[in-house]
Amino acid sequence: TGDSDQSDQKSETVPYAGASVAVDALRYLAASQGKPRVLIADRRLSRRQSLASMIKSAGYEPDIYSSGRAAIKAAQQHPDYVAIFISFTIGPRPIGDILHEFRSDAQTAGLPIGVLVDSSNEHRAENLIADDPLSTLFFMPHTAELAATDIKKLILLAGDAFVPEK
Repeated sequence: TGDSDQSDQKSETVPYAGASVAVDALRYLAASQGKPRVLIADRRLSRRQSLASMIKSAGYEPDIYSSGRAAIKAAQQHPDYVAIFISFTIGPRPIGDILHEFRSDAQTAGLPIGVLVDSSNEHRAENLIADDPLSTLFFMPHTAELAATDIKKLILLAGDAFVPEK
């Protein structure tokens, strides 16, 4: 009987492999506020504000950021994001590095990303996301209806990984 007491003590004091990851995941999910959010990252203030207004009119809560670093940090902390719009010209870090960081993090890897382009950078952006099934290109929408359609396209990219709001 003395041996079983010692083994019980050990199992209580020695965490299992991956325990810290499970705690971090639970903490991340507990931060959910239950509202579908869309992250917008663009260095141009007018474009961020315009897109945020359209996304809000489409029924989503927009969060706007002026840098890729801030966008990544926000996405890692908030589980309510259903989609990301990020400008191809976000700078100063190359957009490829930012997309790679999104895909390399467990909390953001499954988020669909719409890369906002214009005619001058569309082909470079196509090459950049060619191997990423959760990313696609968009031109800046001009109405709330078009923004809503773009978000729905992104959610379709997520497929089974998307959990709709109840």
